[in-house]
Amino acid sequence: MRCMAILVFCASLAPDNLLAEGISDAQQAQIQSAYEESRQALREDRIAEALASAERAYELAKTAFGPADPTTIKLQQNYGTFLVLVGSRTDAF
Repeated sequence: MRCMAILVFCASLAPDNLLAEGISDAQQAQIQSAYEESRQALREDRIAEALASAERAYELAKTAFGPADPTTIKLQQNYGTFLVLVGSRTDAF
């Protein structure tokens, strides 16, 4: 039940669109893939893998879009949610 609630929350933070000017198709694909991997791992209750994929999506977006971009911020929120889920609350903020 806890994972389902987190999955619903993370879905609400999903990046609307990863298409952006100035980044390559490969970068877009990497970010989208990492995000989808985190959601799939969470559905399957593979929390450690979900956390790693969420972190990767966030870091890739931060590099591609910059730290203040709305997509980066949504992925940062997803990553923070996963940190809370695994008990790393101090790292989540």
